[in-house]
Amino acid sequence: MADFDKRDADMRKVDSEMRKFDTRLRLSIADGMRECVKSPNGRAFIWNILKISHAVGSNPYRHDDAATNFACGEMNVGLQILAQLNEVAPDFYLIMIKENADAERTRRNAAGCITDSAPDFFDNGTSEDA
Repeated sequence: MADFDKRDADMRKVDSEMRKFDTRLRLSIADGMRECVKSPNGRAFIWNILKISHAVGSNPYRHDDAATNFACGEMNVGLQILAQLNEVAPDFYLIMIKENADAERTRRNAAGCITDSAPDFFDNGTSEDA
């Protein structure tokens, strides 16, 4: 019986240490994400990850089931990153949305894609054409 009690106490200690490690890891990752989104380059990096993982700006549906399933897996990763970002730095996500809307508007204007008569997708319905 003493061996069982010792083994049980050892397992509780190991479990406690693992929980402490997991907590430190989660806090470290959250701190890293906060640091990353403080700079414009960091926000651009995170936005690119969200974009290529179909979490923002596109949908994962493709021409066949296998391609759709693969893209949905990518989107799952992107949505997990987005959820973590919204948990640790929600204000920065809003900044990222605005920065990328501004960048897209600038890119389209430079390419001559937006004319005076075309409604701007990013103006939140405030254009005269809307």
